[in-house]
Amino acid sequence: MALAEGEIDGLHKETPTVEDKPVSPHESEPLARHRSGLVDANILFRGNSLLTRALDTHMKRLGREYLEETLGDHLQRIAADDIYCEVDPMRIDSQEHIQRNWKQLLQITRTIWQAIFTSAARCPLELRKILRHIRRCVENRYGGFLRTVSYSSVCGFLFLRFFCPAILNPKLFGLLKGKWYLSS
Repeated sequence: MALAEGEIDGLHKETPTVEDKPVSPHESEPLARHRSGLVDANILFRGNSLLTRALDTHMKRLGREYLEETLGDHLQRIAADDIYCEVDPMRIDSQEHIQRNWKQLLQITRTIWQAIFTSAARCPLELRKILRHIRRCVENRYGGFLRTVSYSSVCGFLFLRFFCPAILNPKLFGLLKGKWYLSS
């Protein structure tokens, strides 16, 4: 897990750390450090470093059954019903369709969110350990002046790097079976 500390501390990044960033003449040093720390904290794990790619693969392997149990039935139903919920006005011909599609998209989103929310207790222990370690490393780095970053980094990692990719590409995660899994 030393890679996690390096990623959070910025050892493998080209951008300067909080201490290295220049202070604007119009800002006090603590305010400048807080602002630059906030920027650094908000982009944690957004890149594709060796750590993030390794954790993505590891979490995908550890969480395969959890994803199947949490999202599988919902995604299979969406595929089977061939639900269309395009909401981009440039891609749809009627305002009436946009309203219907928005309703459908919001209903699907609520259903999937509820499935994820109610599955928290079933999250595999190994995934919890990884997320706990990330939280502790982030708290050590940013906890003194940015209390919410430990939660946002864990949520960001869990959603942006685990649940969302599985929802956007369920075939890659083995969540669509039968004819939907084989189709392209």
